[in-house]
Amino acid sequence: MKKLIYAIYVGFVIIMVSTFYMAFSTFDGLVEPGYYEKSKNFFEVKETEDKLGLAVSVPEAMNIGKNDFRAKLATSSGPLTGAKIELYVGDIKNMNSDMSFPLKETSPGVYETDVAIPYKGKWLMRLEIEHQSIRTERRWFVQV
Repeated sequence: MKKLIYAIYVGFVIIMVSTFYMAFSTFDGLVEPGYYEKSKNFFEVKETEDKLGLAVSVPEAMNIGKNDFRAKLATSSGPLTGAKIELYVGDIKNMNSDMSFPLKETSPGVYETDVAIPYKGKWLMRLEIEHQSIRTERRWFVQV
């Protein structure tokens, strides 16, 4: 009977050690920076977007290599001008491939940058919009 109890104990320890090893070796970090603050203000931000009539147009497809990225931002009163826009591009499988690109306003409500996608895969795109009237973001996936 003691041998059975010892065997169960040893098996339990092996399972626990392997569980901790797997958890630490596959940890990817937080997917969303500042997730608590963003989730706390989520409904306020969406309400502000609705009041402004915010419309964001971004490309749904990208290619390997250099891409001309253009985002169009408008509100119900016209183009959204003077905003600070940043595009974050990240490979879902590899955190080392994360990149960010600041966008420049080329005409009222139109923001552009060059984005270099190094290889095929599924990429997470996050457009952060910071303006005096709103601070929000858009996220989508692109299969390259």
